[in-house]
Amino acid sequence: MNELDQMRLKALQNNFRNQKNAARGYRNFMKYRNDDEKLKWLLRHHDEEEVVKGKEIRFREDMDFLLGYYTMLMAAVITGYLSPDILREITREAEEVLNNKRVKRYYSKYYPLALPELLYDFLTDESVQVRTLRHIRDEQPIKGETFETVMLLIRSRIEDDDVDLFLSLLDNFHYYDSEVRKYIDIEVIWDRLRQYDNKKNKAMYNSDIFQSALLGFAKYILYLEAYSDVLGELEEKPLSQSAIWHTDGYWLERLQTELGGVLYKGLEIVDSITKNSQPVQYKDEQLFDESNFAAWQSASSYSINKAREDIDFVLRERLNRPVNSLLARNHQ
Repeated sequence: MNELDQMRLKALQNNFRNQKNAARGYRNFMKYRNDDEKLKWLLRHHDEEEVVKGKEIRFREDMDFLLGYYTMLMAAVITGYLSPDILREITREAEEVLNNKRVKRYYSKYYPLALPELLYDFLTDESVQVRTLRHIRDEQPIKGETFETVMLLIRSRIEDDDVDLFLSLLDNFHYYDSEVRKYIDIEVIWDRLRQYDNKKNKAMYNSDIFQSALLGFAKYILYLEAYSDVLGELEEKPLSQSAIWHTDGYWLERLQTELGGVLYKGLEIVDSITKNSQPVQYKDEQLFDESNFAAWQSASSYSINKAREDIDFVLRERLNRPVNSLLARNHQ
């Protein structure tokens, strides 16, 4: 392993594997790896029984972080950020985790993640390794700074409490808000946003959950725009582009299939508010003159349309296909 690979592997490990959630996820896996019934229960599909207990939620979140590390590792190899030889450094741990039948069902069936599954196949099947390496070598490696941008983007997303809350709401979770004494879901958020100037909703606007959800919404849109920029740079490298797409594949696939319409609804509401707004009056004095206000509306409309275009691009089905096709061939 050369010095550059050592530095890059260290950066990847420090950003993902050595973070407390992933490290705790591995420790907890080792604790329960021989208790099949316990793991089966902890890693059940939520349709079997809703996951509401704090300890169970934390166990699953920590496992998600650990799987996220394996996701980034496989993406790093596919894109040429790391040499495939680097995988010898992590083979034992990765095989131990990814080959466990309860973990495997969790990441391959219940909540499909293509890159951990591809990593397991790569580590355990020589024919898969040869085929995958052939496809990798058909493309030039991406720039190191491009992959490092992706690492920073993913870290910023998974560590942001506002984005985490918003994505939970988007994914049909609901929270009890003591400020308004009711459960809040994403439709409540959109409804109150739509009626932003209704004084009857003052308590809701003061709600920490409402404020955090709106902030998370705005941050997530910016995140998807930045993600779109990275993917757009890789149009001539479809396999690498697909690998980068799959670094956040769980949420992007959810947006492609079920949640995208809910996200676009939020943008439509913000667009409507912007277009129908009037200059603010304060003590009979208009705070913005007509030309400045019109310029603000125009700039806001442009930003919203740009966000739609970027999200449309990120959610194109063709972006997930090269990696999915590679994985499918492994299972023929």
